[in-house]
Amino acid sequence: MKILLSNDDGVNAKGIAVLHQALIQIADVTLVAPDRNCSGASNSLTLMNPLRATRLDNGFVSINGTPTDCVHLGVNELTDELPDLVVAGINHGANLGDDTLYSGTVAAATEGRHLGLPAIAVSLCSKEGNHFETAAAVAVSIIKELASHPLPKDQIINLNVPDIPLTELKGVKVTRLGSRHKAETMTKQQDPWGRDIYWYGTLGAESDAGEGTDFYAINNGYASVTPLSVDMTAKESLQRLIAGWQIWRLMVLTNYNRSALALAELLKREGVEDSIVLEAIATTPRHLFVDDVLQHKAYQNTALPIGQGQTISQPYIVARMTELLRLAGVKDKVLEIGTGSGYQTAILAKTFSKVCSVERIKALQWQAKRRLHKLDLYNVTMKHGDGWQGWQSQAPFSGIIVTAAAATMPKGLLAQLADGGVMIAPVGEQDQQLMMVVRNGDTFSEHVVAPVRFVPLVPGDIE
Repeated sequence: MKILLSNDDGVNAKGIAVLHQALIQIADVTLVAPDRNCSGASNSLTLMNPLRATRLDNGFVSINGTPTDCVHLGVNELTDELPDLVVAGINHGANLGDDTLYSGTVAAATEGRHLGLPAIAVSLCSKEGNHFETAAAVAVSIIKELASHPLPKDQIINLNVPDIPLTELKGVKVTRLGSRHKAETMTKQQDPWGRDIYWYGTLGAESDAGEGTDFYAINNGYASVTPLSVDMTAKESLQRLIAGWQIWRLMVLTNYNRSALALAELLKREGVEDSIVLEAIATTPRHLFVDDVLQHKAYQNTALPIGQGQTISQPYIVARMTELLRLAGVKDKVLEIGTGSGYQTAILAKTFSKVCSVERIKALQWQAKRRLHKLDLYNVTMKHGDGWQGWQSQAPFSGIIVTAAAATMPKGLLAQLADGGVMIAPVGEQDQQLMMVVRNGDTFSEHVVAPVRFVPLVPGDIE
């Protein structure tokens, strides 16, 4: 078993060290935690500053970010293989009732679940922190149980353990969240320079701590296991709201469907003839690939900005480049250079059996991946990297589409074409031409298709 371990108390906290020591007895553990105490960070992400990972002498990885950052970075960048489980803790203090909303420990586990992994948050209910070993032992036993009783995909486990010796623990109770009274008002003070400062007041007293709650279990010497739903949907309100909004939703969806169909009809009039390509255009919701403020233009036959200095290509160009591959006989594995918004990728995924896509800008790659999953397009493999280098380990390719203009024909990509393969690429700087290159053994024949205008194919990658 492979476990990613994090917390909110910081990489040097006693609780995570004790839990790490217990977990390495049963699993291969990677520890990635904040470089400082982040209690109360909840599900916050670091968006305006770069994240840095520092490997400490003990092998732990310290991150200058939040618990959520640590799990996200750990899963996607710092582990060689996808973990089987995310564990957060041991938190020095309880995460009961309303606390879970603010808890960085629970947030770390929640992020693991958002990334598709089972997750558990572990807390020791005490300010003293005398018996972290008790919480670690209970956590190990719960993890072993998860092997035969896996969690539903929308849930995590919130484990709270009283600060007592393991021999005094009465057992484990499955509980629901209790609740507290409103916290005390904030306290106003002054610093030594006479400036106003403010402190949060103490936690409110327990208001719902009866039998069956997490508060009750802890107060009576039991460990508390509370399943938490990652999906915060108020399901009891769904039917009432659906009744009121259903007509509006149907109208919106119908309008978008009509718009996509109208776009396909327009492209047919513009000269795109391949029925498979036109069907892909007609069934792909282009508005999902642009920002909300531009969705009213999504079904116009025009390129649109997508941020990072990049654009979503004109639908005609998307359809035409895809059609050219099909006309040349390409049927199976296609390489796309420049994922961008993912719209061209989606059209390719509906047209060919397998698509490999390379994007140099990490943020765009992640956005595109989420969009394709939302559309249930799972025949796409993505890579963050330099488009000029292609994807050698996946070569050869029956077809290659380049969605940015190279100053000269990219020879490295041509080498990744299968014999008989076809590459469609814009070439040039000020005056660009859409080129089709066909490989026959070691010979490459070039054909000019049409003048075009693309963003430049820039070497290197951007995190």
